[in-house]
Amino acid sequence: LLNRLSESNVESITKDISVIVQ
Repeated sequence: LLNRLSESNVESITKDISVIVQ
């Protein structure tokens, strides 16, 4: 469960970073 949550979080953070980089 924690792993899934972590993965979801990482995906969200990656998206945020992607937007910030642009």
